[in-house]
Amino acid sequence: ITRAPSLLTTRDRAVTASDFEMIAKEASSEVARAYCDGKMDEDGKVSIVILPHRRAGESIPNAFLSEGLREQVAHYLKARCLINVQPIVSLAKFLRVDISIHLRLRPNSNAIQVREVAKEWVRSFLDPYEGGLDQVGWVFGETLYAQDFARMVLEIPEVRHVVDVRLYEMSSKDSRSVPGWELGSGDSELHLDGYDLFQIRRIRVQIGE
Repeated sequence: ITRAPSLLTTRDRAVTASDFEMIAKEASSEVARAYCDGKMDEDGKVSIVILPHRRAGESIPNAFLSEGLREQVAHYLKARCLINVQPIVSLAKFLRVDISIHLRLRPNSNAIQVREVAKEWVRSFLDPYEGGLDQVGWVFGETLYAQDFARMVLEIPEVRHVVDVRLYEMSSKDSRSVPGWELGSGDSELHLDGYDLFQIRRIRVQIGE
């Protein structure tokens, strides 16, 4: 019932960006989300990014184990494209980040408990499957701003102010490197240039008076 209007329009053909996304998800139940920016280059190539469902114990899907899924989706889409269109399917790429947050709490709050709740809030907010403002997964390619974390005040009752947020891009660093806050002052915004979604590496929550 939900798909009926689009089926009547495209007749199972990938024409618009939303068509590509819908058909990519239909290719396999292993596809959790799909994204197409709707752009086509002079050779007829259209890019589609897919996010596989993660397995138990994973924060993000294993790219090696998902290669077969990428090929399956590409083949499925190719059979449903216009003859001059070439779908280029890729697996979502993740930008590793460290995040440092400084909070001021309401009187008589349990700082230890709030610190853990705040960390979980951050993980949920940036989650590729259930994060973002609409809780349907962080938007593909969406910039992360320090101001976004002000929502904590509304969603964690003990938080009075979000004093400061520092964001650290860590994909260019060794995965075993020290936390970002020990390497520099950080940024107030992070752009997903060359990446699709965020992967949180470390979170620091500081509690101030």
